[in-house]
Amino acid sequence: MKDEFLINKIKTGLEKSGFIHEIKNIELLFDKQWTVFSNSKYFDFETNKLREFDIKASKEINNFNIHLFIECKKSINKQMVLYSPRNINTIYRKLFAHNFKYFPNTEIDELVTPQKNIFNELDFFNDNIPISKNLIICSGENSNGNKEYIDSIDSLIKSSFSINELEYLDFHRTIIFYIFLWNGQLYNLSYSNDSDYSLNETEYGLYEYQTNFHIDKDTNNYYCNTYKKLKHTYTIEIIKDEYFSKYLENIEKTISSINLQKCGLKKML
Repeated sequence: MKDEFLINKIKTGLEKSGFIHEIKNIELLFDKQWTVFSNSKYFDFETNKLREFDIKASKEINNFNIHLFIECKKSINKQMVLYSPRNINTIYRKLFAHNFKYFPNTEIDELVTPQKNIFNELDFFNDNIPISKNLIICSGENSNGNKEYIDSIDSLIKSSFSINELEYLDFHRTIIFYIFLWNGQLYNLSYSNDSDYSLNETEYGLYEYQTNFHIDKDTNNYYCNTYKKLKHTYTIEIIKDEYFSKYLENIEKTISSINLQKCGLKKML
């Protein structure tokens, strides 16, 4: 009886910590044939310390090397609100394509023009999804600080810098996705003609984030060069757990359907 009581307490603690949330998504990735690394270390070049990331998943699909960098967060009492200003228009959407982390860089301009975008069916390029500039954390009527979540996004981006070992991005056709898996309530806040604003629940959102990392150019040439390739602006895909399976299926379907020869792409080593 005591053992059962203790086991239930441990289960409750694990649920609150979000670890079970992470495990469920790791198992989902395994089920869909992704190679998964979890709770591994990366080098934080700003603090010169080793830190832990949640999940990295990789898979080759149709001669594209796909890499997912994932942070998992869970909250019962907090709500995440993504705010999209009204000036995010069609012209901005065209520039937004350059936030898509596709390598080698020489191919991106041709492949992601609005007329020819071979990745159009990805959630990332869905014109109906507003591009958010602010991430707000609420607890009912109260607005809370978002530092914990911004720190997680910084960690997400920093952990991806390790991908460019031996100039990997120059010699492999690679796409990098930055994913914030959210087990909680997610809303889009935007301007509305009918009222001051509209607030709608959603399963998926896009959050554009500008980094401000300090990299010592004299002693960290490796990280400096990788940062130049990945650039300063990132689009983080905020995804609710319930949508993640469909999201993965859409990546598989969209990239599998690309005709390499028709697009003028050669197979890469």
